[in-house]
Amino acid sequence: QGVQGPGLGLGKGKAGGGCFLAGTLVLMADGTTKKIEDIAVGDVVLATDPESGKTGARQVTELIRPEGEKNLNELSIETPTGIEKITATQEHPFWSPSEQKWIIAGDLQSGTTLLTDHGQTVRVTDNRRYTKTVETYNFTVEELHTYYVLAGSTPILVHNRCDVFPNKMPGALSRELSIADGLGVTPSRPGSAGFDSAVSSGSVKWAVREDGELVIIPKFVDGQEIYHSVLTRGAPVRAAGEAEIAGSSKDGFFGLGINNHSGHFLPSSESLQVGKDAFAAAGVHF
Repeated sequence: QGVQGPGLGLGKGKAGGGCFLAGTLVLMADGTTKKIEDIAVGDVVLATDPESGKTGARQVTELIRPEGEKNLNELSIETPTGIEKITATQEHPFWSPSEQKWIIAGDLQSGTTLLTDHGQTVRVTDNRRYTKTVETYNFTVEELHTYYVLAGSTPILVHNRCDVFPNKMPGALSRELSIADGLGVTPSRPGSAGFDSAVSSGSVKWAVREDGELVIIPKFVDGQEIYHSVLTRGAPVRAAGEAEIAGSSKDGFFGLGINNHSGHFLPSSESLQVGKDAFAAAGVHF
């Protein structure tokens, strides 16, 4: 259920796993609020596990400051004081009591309910989507991996989903890249000829990069296994694994099987959904 954030300090990438605009207010454990851009490691926020009901004060363990072009969702929410707005990147998860699951901002629809800090619900009335180059803000929270952002004066529960997984085998990177380069292997994006070629080769290895981009490579080329590190040239990932896919861009793709197996990145079981979502956006459903 929780997506944990790695390490301490400041994470910085082109895009995070869900963020908010500057000025968004965060509910602290003492009942005060703080602008998300002013949150610091060691700050204590109110966090809740919506499935167990466990709520308490939890420390901020890492700051995220993604830069670049973002797909944003301006959510209009019906609160006790009227319609209020929150803007989040499309992949940021909100807890929905009506759906009993985490739903990313991009998928929230009019009528979907969200959870407040008092266990009550508020309702989404509109979801405006747009793209903008802007700095956004997020952070990880120990243990419960959630926090509350304010729609007007109403705190709304969100996940701290911003997990990235570093390459655990950096010492082998030079050799692994040399093998791939020698065989002419480069990561392929959905919609490219290389994507079709990799799929037709049989099993593929895949990764969702820090910027949210899905890339794949063949698992084997000329009998040589190609390593997961090649997908990002050693950079961290938001998710990684292996997959079996049938079909082509012309006839349509069919997901036969997918997992999160990667000895290089050791991604969490929860991160597999990040991969499934990325494939689904490319028209490949598992």
